[in-house]
Amino acid sequence: MTIKQRSGLFIGNWRNVDVNTQWISKLTVSDNSGKPAVRAWGVCQPADCDMGIAEVTLEEAELVGNIDGRVVNGRPYKKTGLRLSFEKDGRLKVVMSIRYLDDSGRSGGPYTMFFVRQ
Repeated sequence: MTIKQRSGLFIGNWRNVDVNTQWISKLTVSDNSGKPAVRAWGVCQPADCDMGIAEVTLEEAELVGNIDGRVVNGRPYKKTGLRLSFEKDGRLKVVMSIRYLDDSGRSGGPYTMFFVRQ
């Protein structure tokens, strides 16, 4: 199977199986001119927040990439790392880690979530 065929298995709309998640509620994986891209939506009120798009690379059987976080006071606030892989039952496993860039010393994750196709 070619790299394009393998990355194509991820393409589609995905929703978190945990309706009470505090992190990512849904994902869209698309083909961005031959490169896979992941758009994530985080849990916010009253509606979910668009976290942005990560151009990802295929490493073995995983898609790996980063979403640049919002800018606060003229500086990037955080980077969100995503690692997507398939479980044997067809669910998409997403491991998210957060690297804060605000000199706070905080770290986030890793957080593991599972998604199914919409």
